[in-house]
Amino acid sequence: MTEVDKIAGIFEEMATTVRHVGLDRLRDAITKARMEGRISPAEVDCMGIICAEFNITVEQMLFSRDKSQSRTYATALYVYVMVRIYDKQMKDVMEILAKSRQQVHRYLSLIEKLKPRHKSTAWVLEKKVRIEQLLKTLDYGTH
Repeated sequence: MTEVDKIAGIFEEMATTVRHVGLDRLRDAITKARMEGRISPAEVDCMGIICAEFNITVEQMLFSRDKSQSRTYATALYVYVMVRIYDKQMKDVMEILAKSRQQVHRYLSLIEKLKPRHKSTAWVLEKKVRIEQLLKTLDYGTH
């Protein structure tokens, strides 16, 4: 069996799966398989807390192409928390979010460069403080 035949077989199987279970459930299964074993319970809780704070779903944060401020700042705060609080490597965060190193660094810089005197982003800093406080209440031995 050639490489092309193998790839064609994979796409045929994916098409069959999409017909049977739907695109959303297939995407969820692939994401779950990818993240299984790579993300700790603390990181899952962190993702949930951040998304709840910004009134978005985890799926929106991970998969949406929406350029809304809420999604952008939620993703940026997730990167900040993972790198600065949980001491995760950038490559680990890149895998979880399926983003490039440049994108992850941009998200991190976005949060680190926020200034409290700017009224347009003060709300993000307030959420950051609330999220950090909530994360401290979770006892995972990292704070």
